[in-house]
Amino acid sequence: MKRALAALALIATPAHADGFQTREIAFQALNAADAAQTCHIVGTGRGVELNPLLGRHPSCGKVIAFKAGVGVLHYLLADYFRDRDPRAARIFQIATIAIQGGVVTANMRLVF
Repeated sequence: MKRALAALALIATPAHADGFQTREIAFQALNAADAAQTCHIVGTGRGVELNPLLGRHPSCGKVIAFKAGVGVLHYLLADYFRDRDPRAARIFQIATIAIQGGVVTANMRLVF
């Protein structure tokens, strides 16, 4: 799992994201990595969830459902922006990739 998460973090960074679809895949990969990390961290008792919408000890099912919803909402917002202002879509995607990448990176200290 450690190698898979490290590989995801490496390939799903803004520096490798070129174009709408690639940026969206990068965000979704980081979103999935965050869900897997959260399930592992909370499930093993190594830490607690900091998102107040999930609570400190959410079930893995709750985390996955929440992250799936976030993923759908992210795509819908990015697609909405792309139709109206491609630059805004790019900024939105890059900003959310950076934020999600930071979360995944911070989680790494509790996964290993």
